[in-house]
Amino acid sequence: MGTINVATNLQHVRDRVAAAEQCANRTPGSVHVLAVSKTKSTALIRDAWAAGQRTFAENYAQEAEQKVKAL
Repeated sequence: MGTINVATNLQHVRDRVAAAEQCANRTPGSVHVLAVSKTKSTALIRDAWAAGQRTFAENYAQEAEQKVKAL
């Protein structure tokens, strides 16, 4: 399995969101990306944070709490 480049992947998502906003005549920046960190390592979450991602979602409060403490 190859290395995951979180910053590159996030940029692709942001580019697609920006194109969709434009296509739907939405105000640029009006759609926000919510990163689902379920099953992801703290290292990948740290990479996403470094790439500018600020909102994350988890399914279970216990898992979120563990990751918040670790990060």
